[in-house]
Amino acid sequence: MRILITGATSGIGRQLALDYAELGHDVIAWGRNIDALKQLEGASIRTQSVDLLESDQVVDAVEAMAETGLPSLVIMAAGGCEYINDGKLDTALFMRMWQVNFQSQVDLLALLAPHLAEVTDAQVYIVGSSARLFPFPRAEAYGATKAALNYFARSLRVDWLKMDISVGLVEPGFVDTPLTRRNDFSMPLLMPVEEACRRIQLGIANRKPLITFPRRLIWFLRLLACLPESWQLVVQKRLIKV
Repeated sequence: MRILITGATSGIGRQLALDYAELGHDVIAWGRNIDALKQLEGASIRTQSVDLLESDQVVDAVEAMAETGLPSLVIMAAGGCEYINDGKLDTALFMRMWQVNFQSQVDLLALLAPHLAEVTDAQVYIVGSSARLFPFPRAEAYGATKAALNYFARSLRVDWLKMDISVGLVEPGFVDTPLTRRNDFSMPLLMPVEEACRRIQLGIANRKPLITFPRRLIWFLRLLACLPESWQLVVQKRLIKV
């Protein structure tokens, strides 16, 4: 199977590229970090430096892929995380998060759509976050983009049925990656990236429309989201003090 993975130079994207290549799949790895891409080069992994925020690069990469062979599975793992400080609504930060975590995903899928329609039983998985389940302090920008991805993917799933393209979501809890290691707060049930990717691969193999883990954290967040707003505020105030 030919697989396109974005955000393949770090974290979940990188581990998935390595795992799928080890299983013998033809992996196309996209990322911005050229040095990290070089470390991925090898049997079954073809790398390409692509910045999803640069439309010309994305157009060229999609056109080149259409000529050399289309993927039957696309895993969109590119993304970033920034938090606001002291309640300051930094509009530049919000714009960065929107472009990186949401708009670039939409732009790429818009380009891929006509090509994926030619592939038999194509699959697309978008990596979001379980953070969208509950409004955490300082996560106004990050959480909002992940909530937008959730709505977008679930709606797109229905519209793309007629094109025989399956759309799924991956919404993990805390995974040990270079991105989460920058967090300055407690991360309950932190999962090694290898185990997280094992669960993602299993979910994709079973064609699950929503892949979430770990179960205890997801259910806890869903329970919090069901609380009255006044109770949720109590929890949020405690989180600020942690």
